[in-house]
Amino acid sequence: MGVQALRLTKKSGETQDLVTWEQLTDEARDALSEFDFESDPSISMVVMPLKDDVFRSILKDSYPF
Repeated sequence: MGVQALRLTKKSGETQDLVTWEQLTDEARDALSEFDFESDPSISMVVMPLKDDVFRSILKDSYPF
């Protein structure tokens, strides 16, 4: 699987408002959850990290204790 991550930067630019998963419409959450990212070779091996079952798994794996 590919690596997905956020990194800090010293570059300045515009900021983006934070949107939580719960703030998305049902249609937007469904579209992100059900889209087959592997159907497009340019974005293969991408897992939607906010999808409920994926997010819980990532959160559990990242818990340090």
